[in-house]
Amino acid sequence: MSRKSVLTVLALVVVVAVLFSGCIDIEWPSRYKELSPHVVSDGSGGVFVGWEDENVAYAQRVDSSGNLRWGEGLALNTLRCQYPPRLIGDGSGGAIVVWGEAKEKDGGAYERINYAQRVSPEGELLWEQRGRLVPGLKGVPCIVSDGFGGAIIVSMELDGKIKAQRMDQDSEPMWSEDGITICSTCSDPSTLADGSGGAIIVWPDNRAAYSRYDIYAQRISPQGEILWHEGGVPICAPQYGQTTPQIVSDGSDGAIVAWLGDGVRVQRLSPYGEPLWQEDGVQVNVLPAQGTYPLGMISDGAGGATVVWHPSLSPSPEGSLLGLRAQRVNSEGEVQWVEPMKLFAGLNVCAKEGVYSSMTADITGDGSGEAIIVGIFCQWGPSPRAQKLSPEGEPLWGEGGVQLFAGQLANFSLFRGAVVSDGSGGAIFVTETGKKETYLDKLYAQRIDSQGNLLWTDEGVQVWPE
Repeated sequence: MSRKSVLTVLALVVVVAVLFSGCIDIEWPSRYKELSPHVVSDGSGGVFVGWEDENVAYAQRVDSSGNLRWGEGLALNTLRCQYPPRLIGDGSGGAIVVWGEAKEKDGGAYERINYAQRVSPEGELLWEQRGRLVPGLKGVPCIVSDGFGGAIIVSMELDGKIKAQRMDQDSEPMWSEDGITICSTCSDPSTLADGSGGAIIVWPDNRAAYSRYDIYAQRISPQGEILWHEGGVPICAPQYGQTTPQIVSDGSDGAIVAWLGDGVRVQRLSPYGEPLWQEDGVQVNVLPAQGTYPLGMISDGAGGATVVWHPSLSPSPEGSLLGLRAQRVNSEGEVQWVEPMKLFAGLNVCAKEGVYSSMTADITGDGSGEAIIVGIFCQWGPSPRAQKLSPEGEPLWGEGGVQLFAGQLANFSLFRGAVVSDGSGGAIFVTETGKKETYLDKLYAQRIDSQGNLLWTDEGVQVWPE
């Protein structure tokens, strides 16, 4: 053996010995990463953004001109962030943020806990330096405003329960220290502020059969009282599974719920939990097979809603190029457009031969009946595109919509994100992206005005890292 080979072997032996001795803790680079951003309006033409990176929960405010108002981003937690932050405006120009942490107990086990923090418009932490513990909640949180400067936090617990807690504007818990149990056989809730200090919650429920989920809903009062039938009211309970419920306001203290089953279905609920449209909901579209399709919905401001979905789960070129579909339902549960509107069909051309891109969607609106829809192409697809639809279903931003990012950013391999209204007929889109399909380490934002013009340069604003 040559002297060079001997030295190489000895070096390897030393490295292995050091690693196994515990003297050095080497953190190998991860092959998978995502930031899981959440976006809400700041009420002034900008947005609040929350995300998680390297077990730290962050928040940032991007103003209407695309300026980052909270420095390099506010680090919110001191322990290990377990569930990414979710946030809502506090009604005074600031935000309330909730996230999950993993706290180490005696013996090395970890306990999951939820924390909340209120942030002023200038980025000042208002609820103690590390935030306030949310009593009774330990699961995956979501948050809605209580309309009085505080928030209602809803958690999907590890034991299959949905629990809720209300925190006032000064961080004081308003309900039981154990939280309020909404249901015990639940999954993936979607929550709506009811406009009176309470909330309406909708979820898939498998109480009827372990392998079949039906859709249930519940309303909770500002005092934490269960207002509808104990255990929730069934919205749709046929013999096939239901998934992915979405909820928006109907503008009259009730709600509109959309979900997936044998197709896309919608139902309107009265303030008392009574279904107002046909039994098991109005079928907006028939889907070719059951599965988790991308689904989004926005209120039309007149008691109805516009729904957007992807029509195929197929990885084939045919399924890849179908684009999105959208349909509007009025306050009486009547489908408004003769055929679902086709969006971005044929545009999903991938850069890699033999790889066919999937597509997700998000939707927003300003309450006038117009809807702004963003199509997000995954796995080497084009840059996200936006389209605005009139109340009659006419595309207002050209046949193919508007490309939201150009330049170097358009060549990144994967985009995921969310869109919110800017309050002026336009929208702000925030996306996580990266140059590898499994490593999303950057956040960008773009604002588009009511006419479809980009306002924050072709490449948008880089939110993270600054």
